[in-house]
Amino acid sequence: MGKRRSGDKFQLRPSLLYVFADRYRAARNAHKGVDYQRLSTTKKFKSFKGQAKELRAKEPELKVLLKKALAEQREIDTGKPMKNIDVLEEEVARLDMQHEEDVAKRNQLEVDIEQQEEQQSGYFEAVGVVRSGNWEATERIERSEGKVQHY
Repeated sequence: MGKRRSGDKFQLRPSLLYVFADRYRAARNAHKGVDYQRLSTTKKFKSFKGQAKELRAKEPELKVLLKKALAEQREIDTGKPMKNIDVLEEEVARLDMQHEEDVAKRNQLEVDIEQQEEQQSGYFEAVGVVRSGNWEATERIERSEGKVQHY
């Protein structure tokens, strides 16, 4: 970002918003006003050096952000009540059962895949026999499948 030129607007970087918010909350909690003159002389706000009025002008923007953050936090707090140990134990037990079911399904799918691969390998072997020209073996395979053809 660099140094602010005299024609540039005064802007607060996101990191400075956190510092400004902390100072603002501390002053409000102590039932005091923010000392903008002192704040404008600190190293963190060197782009506002001696410009307490410019820092004071940023207060409404900060208030909007703080109110928004407070509203979000209250929404989170009201929507998710704390769980007690019994509820957590039930949830863990339910998740364990679900995990066991998922493992059983996965194992069954592996068995199904192996069976399909075996069937396909048998088919490919039969096709390989036909292509190799072994007509007697082909006829035996076709008879076993119920497709008797005489050549």
